[in-house]
Amino acid sequence: MIFLLIISIFTILLPLIVVRWLVGVLGFSKSRNDRVIAGVLGGIAKQLNIDSTVLRIIWIILIFFAGFGVGTYILLWIFMPVGD
Repeated sequence: MIFLLIISIFTILLPLIVVRWLVGVLGFSKSRNDRVIAGVLGGIAKQLNIDSTVLRIIWIILIFFAGFGVGTYILLWIFMPVGD
């Protein structure tokens, strides 16, 4: 029972916290030029001054090992404003 509670918190609450932090606090925005799907990771990579390919590889690793990457990406796609 406790395990299910921990899993639900991790898969539901953590993406919402990440989205709120990236969009609200740090002011990240989607990229119009560097996009594979929606420009989310291109915009984050630009503001962090890192290569977007490296960030995409890290994101794929998070999807497979941490399990919150897909939900977070979808929420960022919806709530992140379009930048440059």
